[in-house]
Amino acid sequence: MLLKQFVTCPETLAKLCRGPLTGLIKGFCVWLHKLGFSHNTTYKHLLNISRFNDYLNGISPQPLEVIHAKDIASFFNLYTLQSQQRERPARHLRDVRYSMNRFVAFLASRGCLISEVQLPLYQPILDLYLSWLRNYQHLTPGTIELRRRSIINFFLWLGPQATLNELPKL
Repeated sequence: MLLKQFVTCPETLAKLCRGPLTGLIKGFCVWLHKLGFSHNTTYKHLLNISRFNDYLNGISPQPLEVIHAKDIASFFNLYTLQSQQRERPARHLRDVRYSMNRFVAFLASRGCLISEVQLPLYQPILDLYLSWLRNYQHLTPGTIELRRRSIINFFLWLGPQATLNELPKL
């Protein structure tokens, strides 16, 4: 098995060989190898993808053959928040995102990615509001997350009027 060439630690190998992405991780390893990635880079990508595997395992341990883009987006949101709370360096988060982007490219090449992500009508307003909270109010990530949940409920209550054009008319 090619995976054993890149991962020598038995615990890490066991972690990669269980969970919903087991079959996809093996294919991802072969794909990286065929593209000529170095041993070290492939190992880092596999470790970073194992975080996504852990996240999906918490939702359902059943093996997956396709991945929904919304699962990837949810993982990014949660992992970004956790990284900020644990004060991990920005480089770590960038490396995880880079690995996930490689994994998404692999999934797309195999036809295993379902990208039906449709942004809600209120998304532009939400993005502006969260940016304002972060940059001008200087709130902590936890407080921003609480405010994000509350404002989303408000936007859902407003329904189709929760757009940049419709809100001023209320």
